[in-house]
Amino acid sequence: MTGGGYYAKVGWQAEEFVALNGKGNKLAKIVYEDIATAKKTLTIGDVWEIGDGYTLTAQSIDTSTSPRQAWLALSKDGVKLDDKIIVQGQVYTYTKASLASETDVPIFVTYVDSVFAGATTDILQLKYTWLISTSVTEIKAGDKFGVMEVIEDGSNGIIKLRNTDSSLSLSQNSVVDLMGNMKFSVADSTTLRYYPVVIRTTPGNVVKRGEVVDGTTSHYPDAIGCRTTCNSSWNAYNFAGSGITSKMVL
Repeated sequence: MTGGGYYAKVGWQAEEFVALNGKGNKLAKIVYEDIATAKKTLTIGDVWEIGDGYTLTAQSIDTSTSPRQAWLALSKDGVKLDDKIIVQGQVYTYTKASLASETDVPIFVTYVDSVFAGATTDILQLKYTWLISTSVTEIKAGDKFGVMEVIEDGSNGIIKLRNTDSSLSLSQNSVVDLMGNMKFSVADSTTLRYYPVVIRTTPGNVVKRGEVVDGTTSHYPDAIGCRTTCNSSWNAYNFAGSGITSKMVL
Protein backbone atom coordinates (compact mmCIF):
# COMPACT_ATOMS: atom_id res chain seq x y z
CA MET A 1 0.00 0.00 0.00
CA THR A 2 1.85 3.07 -1.28
CA GLY A 3 0.46 6.59 -1.64
CA GLY A 4 -3.09 5.32 -1.96
CA GLY A 5 -2.52 4.04 -5.50
CA TYR A 6 -2.05 0.39 -4.66
CA TYR A 7 -2.80 -1.75 -1.65
CA ALA A 8 -2.10 -5.36 -0.76
CA LYS A 9 -5.23 -7.23 0.28
CA VAL A 10 -4.53 -10.13 2.65
CA GLY A 11 -6.82 -12.95 3.74
CA TRP A 12 -6.54 -13.38 7.51
CA GLN A 13 -8.83 -15.70 9.48
CA ALA A 14 -11.25 -15.56 6.51
CA GLU A 15 -11.56 -11.77 6.71
CA GLU A 16 -10.18 -9.16 4.32
CA PHE A 17 -7.33 -7.00 5.59
CA VAL A 18 -4.79 -4.62 4.11
CA ALA A 19 -1.04 -4.91 4.70
CA LEU A 20 0.18 -1.56 6.04
CA ASN A 21 2.70 -0.14 3.59
CA GLY A 22 2.86 -3.64 2.10
CA LYS A 23 3.99 -5.20 5.42
CA GLY A 24 2.21 -8.55 5.68
CA ASN A 25 2.80 -8.76 9.43
CA LYS A 26 0.81 -5.57 10.11
CA LEU A 27 -2.81 -5.95 9.10
CA ALA A 28 -5.70 -3.49 9.16
CA LYS A 29 -9.25 -4.62 8.46
CA ILE A 30 -11.01 -3.22 5.40
CA VAL A 31 -13.92 -1.06 6.55
CA TYR A 32 -15.19 -0.13 3.08
CA GLU A 33 -14.20 -1.04 -0.47
CA ASP A 34 -15.95 -0.10 -3.70
CA ILE A 35 -16.51 -2.57 -6.48
CA ALA A 36 -14.86 -1.39 -9.71
CA THR A 37 -18.10 -0.21 -11.32
CA ALA A 38 -19.56 1.56 -8.27
CA LYS A 39 -20.07 5.31 -8.05
CA LYS A 40 -21.06 7.35 -5.00
CA THR A 41 -23.09 10.47 -5.80
CA LEU A 42 -23.08 13.47 -3.43
CA THR A 43 -24.69 16.88 -3.64
CA ILE A 44 -23.73 19.97 -1.65
CA GLY A 45 -24.07 19.30 2.08
CA ASP A 46 -24.49 15.53 1.74
CA VAL A 47 -22.84 13.44 4.47
CA TRP A 48 -21.70 9.95 3.48
CA GLU A 49 -21.52 7.53 6.42
CA ILE A 50 -18.76 5.23 5.21
CA GLY A 51 -18.43 2.97 8.26
CA ASP A 52 -16.56 2.64 11.57
CA GLY A 53 -17.60 6.18 12.51
CA TYR A 54 -16.10 7.79 9.39
CA THR A 55 -18.07 10.30 7.32
CA LEU A 56 -17.27 12.26 4.17
CA THR A 57 -19.06 15.58 3.66
CA ALA A 58 -19.38 17.46 0.38
CA GLN A 59 -18.99 20.93 1.86
CA SER A 60 -18.97 22.65 -1.52
CA ILE A 61 -19.12 21.66 -5.20
CA ASP A 62 -18.15 24.17 -7.89
CA THR A 63 -18.78 23.59 -11.60
CA SER A 64 -17.92 27.19 -12.57
CA THR A 65 -14.18 26.69 -12.15
CA SER A 66 -11.84 25.01 -14.63
CA PRO A 67 -11.16 22.28 -13.77
CA ARG A 68 -14.32 21.64 -11.74
CA GLN A 69 -13.76 20.98 -8.05
CA ALA A 70 -15.22 19.88 -4.73
CA TRP A 71 -14.42 20.72 -1.12
CA LEU A 72 -14.46 17.50 0.91
CA ALA A 73 -14.21 16.96 4.67
CA LEU A 74 -13.40 13.63 6.33
CA SER A 75 -14.48 13.09 9.96
CA LYS A 76 -14.30 10.31 12.54
CA ASP A 77 -16.94 10.07 15.28
CA GLY A 78 -17.97 13.64 14.57
CA VAL A 79 -14.44 15.08 14.78
CA LYS A 80 -13.03 16.54 11.56
CA LEU A 81 -9.78 14.86 10.53
CA ASP A 82 -9.09 16.61 7.26
CA ASP A 83 -10.62 18.82 4.57
CA LYS A 84 -9.33 19.45 1.10
CA ILE A 85 -10.32 20.91 -2.27
CA ILE A 86 -10.04 18.20 -4.94
CA VAL A 87 -10.46 18.79 -8.67
CA GLN A 88 -12.14 16.40 -11.07
CA GLY A 89 -9.77 13.59 -12.04
CA GLN A 90 -7.75 13.75 -8.82
CA VAL A 91 -7.38 11.23 -5.96
CA TYR A 92 -8.09 12.32 -2.41
CA THR A 93 -5.91 10.43 0.07
CA TYR A 94 -5.99 10.81 3.84
CA THR A 95 -2.91 9.41 5.57
CA LYS A 96 -1.92 8.78 9.17
CA ALA A 97 1.50 10.19 9.97
CA SER A 98 2.22 7.20 12.22
CA LEU A 99 0.41 3.90 12.63
CA ALA A 100 1.87 0.71 14.14
CA SER A 101 5.39 2.16 13.68
CA GLU A 102 4.68 2.78 9.97
CA THR A 103 4.80 6.32 8.58
CA ASP A 104 2.44 8.04 6.13
CA VAL A 105 -0.09 5.21 5.98
CA PRO A 106 -3.06 5.76 3.59
CA ILE A 107 -6.28 5.27 5.57
CA PHE A 108 -8.90 6.63 3.18
CA VAL A 109 -8.75 6.97 -0.60
CA THR A 110 -11.33 8.11 -3.15
CA TYR A 111 -11.20 9.27 -6.75
CA VAL A 112 -13.16 12.30 -7.96
CA ASP A 113 -14.61 10.85 -11.14
CA SER A 114 -16.89 13.71 -12.16
CA VAL A 115 -18.22 17.08 -11.05
CA PHE A 116 -21.22 18.42 -12.95
CA ALA A 117 -24.27 20.67 -12.73
CA GLY A 118 -27.56 18.97 -11.93
CA ALA A 119 -31.07 20.34 -12.39
CA THR A 120 -31.11 22.06 -9.00
CA THR A 121 -27.60 21.63 -7.52
CA ASP A 122 -24.04 20.71 -8.43
CA ILE A 123 -23.19 17.03 -8.20
CA LEU A 124 -20.07 15.04 -7.31
CA GLN A 125 -19.39 11.40 -8.19
CA LEU A 126 -16.68 9.33 -6.46
CA LYS A 127 -15.14 5.98 -7.49
CA TYR A 128 -12.57 3.45 -6.25
CA THR A 129 -13.15 4.41 -2.61
CA TRP A 130 -11.59 2.35 0.17
CA LEU A 131 -11.16 2.79 3.91
CA ILE A 132 -9.24 0.77 6.48
CA SER A 133 -9.38 0.58 10.26
CA THR A 134 -6.67 2.13 12.42
CA SER A 135 -6.86 -0.92 14.69
CA VAL A 136 -3.88 -2.99 13.55
CA THR A 137 -3.22 -6.69 14.06
CA GLU A 138 0.53 -7.29 14.35
CA ILE A 139 1.67 -10.85 13.69
CA LYS A 140 4.88 -12.29 15.11
CA ALA A 141 6.50 -15.70 14.76
CA GLY A 142 5.47 -17.83 17.71
CA ASP A 143 2.13 -16.05 18.24
CA LYS A 144 -0.81 -18.41 18.68
CA PHE A 145 -4.27 -17.99 17.20
CA GLY A 146 -6.63 -20.77 18.25
CA VAL A 147 -4.88 -24.08 17.63
CA MET A 148 -2.45 -22.46 15.18
CA GLU A 149 1.03 -21.04 15.74
CA VAL A 150 2.66 -18.49 13.45
CA ILE A 151 5.63 -20.03 11.62
CA GLU A 152 6.18 -17.17 9.14
CA ASP A 153 4.89 -13.74 10.14
CA GLY A 154 4.08 -12.31 6.71
CA SER A 155 6.97 -9.83 6.53
CA ASN A 156 8.15 -11.69 3.40
CA GLY A 157 4.64 -11.69 1.89
CA ILE A 158 3.51 -15.08 3.25
CA ILE A 159 1.73 -15.82 6.51
CA LYS A 160 2.23 -19.44 7.48
CA LEU A 161 0.62 -21.14 10.48
CA ARG A 162 0.78 -24.69 11.84
CA ASN A 163 -0.88 -26.56 14.72
CA THR A 164 2.41 -27.49 16.35
CA ASP A 165 1.31 -28.31 19.91
CA SER A 166 -1.61 -30.66 19.48
CA SER A 167 -3.39 -32.87 16.99
CA LEU A 168 -7.01 -32.34 15.99
CA SER A 169 -9.74 -34.90 16.57
CA LEU A 170 -11.88 -35.06 13.43
CA SER A 171 -14.92 -36.87 14.77
CA GLN A 172 -17.71 -37.96 12.45
CA ASN A 173 -20.38 -35.27 11.85
CA SER A 174 -18.56 -32.56 13.80
CA VAL A 175 -17.34 -28.99 13.41
CA VAL A 176 -13.82 -28.44 14.76
CA ASP A 177 -12.59 -24.94 15.71
CA LEU A 178 -9.28 -23.84 14.18
CA MET A 179 -8.91 -20.09 14.76
CA GLY A 180 -11.31 -17.19 14.68
CA ASN A 181 -14.30 -18.18 12.59
CA MET A 182 -12.32 -20.79 10.64
CA LYS A 183 -13.28 -24.41 11.24
CA PHE A 184 -13.10 -27.91 9.81
CA SER A 185 -16.45 -29.47 8.92
CA VAL A 186 -16.35 -33.28 9.09
CA ALA A 187 -18.86 -35.35 7.12
CA ASP A 188 -21.41 -37.65 8.73
CA SER A 189 -19.73 -40.67 7.18
CA THR A 190 -17.55 -43.61 8.18
CA THR A 191 -15.16 -42.39 5.48
CA LEU A 192 -13.13 -39.42 6.67
CA ARG A 193 -14.11 -36.39 4.61
CA TYR A 194 -13.56 -32.81 5.78
CA TYR A 195 -12.98 -29.30 4.52
CA PRO A 196 -12.18 -25.83 5.94
CA VAL A 197 -15.27 -23.67 6.33
CA VAL A 198 -16.35 -20.27 7.61
CA ILE A 199 -20.02 -19.93 8.58
CA ARG A 200 -21.69 -16.52 8.71
CA THR A 201 -25.08 -16.25 10.35
CA THR A 202 -25.83 -12.52 10.01
CA PRO A 203 -27.45 -10.96 8.09
CA GLY A 204 -27.89 -14.23 6.21
CA ASN A 205 -26.17 -17.59 6.09
CA VAL A 206 -23.10 -17.51 3.87
CA VAL A 207 -20.52 -20.30 3.81
CA LYS A 208 -16.96 -20.07 2.53
CA ARG A 209 -15.48 -23.53 2.16
CA GLY A 210 -12.40 -25.12 0.66
CA GLU A 211 -11.90 -28.31 -1.30
CA VAL A 212 -12.78 -31.58 0.38
CA VAL A 213 -10.20 -34.06 1.65
CA ASP A 214 -11.47 -37.61 1.01
CA GLY A 215 -9.81 -40.15 3.31
CA THR A 216 -10.54 -43.24 1.20
CA THR A 217 -7.70 -45.10 -0.51
CA SER A 218 -9.56 -45.79 -3.74
CA HIS A 219 -11.14 -42.48 -4.65
CA TYR A 220 -9.72 -38.98 -4.26
CA PRO A 221 -11.99 -36.39 -5.90
CA ASP A 222 -10.22 -33.43 -4.33
CA ALA A 223 -7.59 -31.48 -6.23
CA ILE A 224 -5.25 -31.37 -3.26
CA GLY A 225 -3.56 -34.66 -4.13
CA CYS A 226 -4.20 -36.60 -0.90
CA ARG A 227 -3.30 -40.30 -1.11
CA THR A 228 -2.78 -42.91 1.61
CA THR A 229 -1.07 -40.27 3.75
CA CYS A 230 -2.87 -36.95 3.82
CA ASN A 231 -0.65 -33.89 4.02
CA SER A 232 -3.14 -31.47 2.52
CA SER A 233 -2.95 -27.73 2.30
CA TRP A 234 -5.31 -24.92 1.39
CA ASN A 235 -4.34 -21.68 -0.28
CA ALA A 236 -5.90 -18.79 -2.22
CA TYR A 237 -6.80 -21.13 -5.07
CA ASN A 238 -8.64 -23.84 -3.15
CA PHE A 239 -9.98 -21.96 -0.11
CA ALA A 240 -12.07 -18.84 -0.71
CA GLY A 241 -11.29 -17.40 2.71
CA SER A 242 -7.58 -16.85 2.14
CA GLY A 243 -5.13 -15.29 -0.27
CA ILE A 244 -3.15 -12.19 -1.09
CA THR A 245 -4.00 -9.95 -4.02
CA SER A 246 -2.88 -6.55 -5.19
CA LYS A 247 -5.54 -3.94 -5.96
CA MET A 248 -5.12 -0.77 -7.98
CA VAL A 249 -7.41 2.21 -7.51
CA LEU A 250 -6.63 3.92 -10.83
